[in-house]
Parts: sequence; structure tokens; C-alpha cells
Amino acid sequence: MNPRNQSFVVTFLLIVAAVAMVVMAVQRDSTPEESLTINEVAGDIQAGKISRVVIENDDTLRVIYNSGDEKESHKETNATFVEQLLGLGVTPEQLAPGNVKIEVDLLHNGQASLVAHFTYFQSSLWQVCCGLSSDRHRKQ
Repeated sequence: MNPRNQSFVVTFLLIVAAVAMVVMAVQRDSTPEESLTINEVAGDIQAGKISRVVIENDDTLRVIYNSGDEKESHKETNATFVEQLLGLGVTPEQLAPGNVKIEVDLLHNGQASLVAHFTYFQSSLWQVCCGLSSDRHRKQ
């Protein structure tokens, strides 16, 4: 592959990766989510309406209902989510894994995964470019 084509491919791939990251960021921000109070979350757990709650690393709660609807809430930083629910009258039986699943997602909404994939892509691209460049120098 001649250097001109190689430069075009590298530039094209970097532009595609940048556009994909921007589209994903805009799509995430444009998705309207209803925000619930922690009291509403507790009431819906007591009523058996919630199937799963995902606690993200910024104290955001993704609340997934039995119907598949997804809403957002926030927990207080000075207590765990379970402590807050128990304080609001939710019983341990209502928090049992058969009733509601509580998960912790430290890599919130795939953003870290996207960054990891982009970093891997970028380093692989760098190795290919530098490898081809060093091969070309060796042949001379």
C-alpha cells in the first residue's frame, strides 16, 4: 500500500471513529428520561412494579419496570440505596432477589467501554502505521 493510500485510510478511520463518538454522545443526551424521587422508587418497589434497579457510579439509579419502561432517579450519597429504601418502609422481603434485582454498574452506560474500544482501535492503528513505516525503512 503506498503512503498516500495509507494516510487516506488512517484519516478516514479516525474521522469515522470521531463521528461515531459524537453521535453516541448526542443520542444519549437527547433521550428524555423521567426522573423519579427516591420515595416514588420505594413505593413502586413496594407495589411490585419494578423488576431491576441499576446503581451507577454517580449515584444515579436506572429503574427498570416490569413493563420494560426505564426511568431515572438519584440516591443520596450519605447512605446506601438499600438503607434508604428500608428507611422508607420497604421490607427486606420486598427487596429479595425474586422480587427486585439490584445491580451496581461502575462502567455506566457503556461510556467506559466505548473509550476502551476507541483506545484499543487507536493503539492498533498506531501499531499498523508504525509497523508499516518501520518495514518500509528496513527495506530501504
